[in-house]
Amino acid sequence: MPAPLATPTDWRDLPITPGAWRWSLSGGVSQAVYDAQGGARQIIMACQSGQVRLIVPGAAGGVIQITTATQTRQASTQSDTAGAVLALSASDRLLDAIALTRGRWEVEVTGHTPLLLPADASASRVVEDCRAPR
Repeated sequence: MPAPLATPTDWRDLPITPGAWRWSLSGGVSQAVYDAQGGARQIIMACQSGQVRLIVPGAAGGVIQITTATQTRQASTQSDTAGAVLALSASDRLLDAIALTRGRWEVEVTGHTPLLLPADASASRVVEDCRAPR
């Protein structure tokens, strides 16, 4: 009998959270939403007032950790009716790391299931829109 496969321990080896990215422009707000299969929103990236807001619906405020191929950062989130919110300046280099990551990035919020998200042009579009001169 063959030996059982080892459980991956590196975030880069774990399966992507099932779902798909979609970009939209509504009321002047550029946003990318990662919807799970079945339609539940997993994360929202929205450009508002020169900031990119990362929103994890269903999560309470607490510590968020974002991991990309080149950068890891922990920060405190704010809790609002939309979920846990991290506001980043449009010029924040973490956004470049998200846009240019190799294949995937991870979002962990205290008390919430980690999200393993595929790199996608929708997220990059929000960052570009937020940096565009007005």
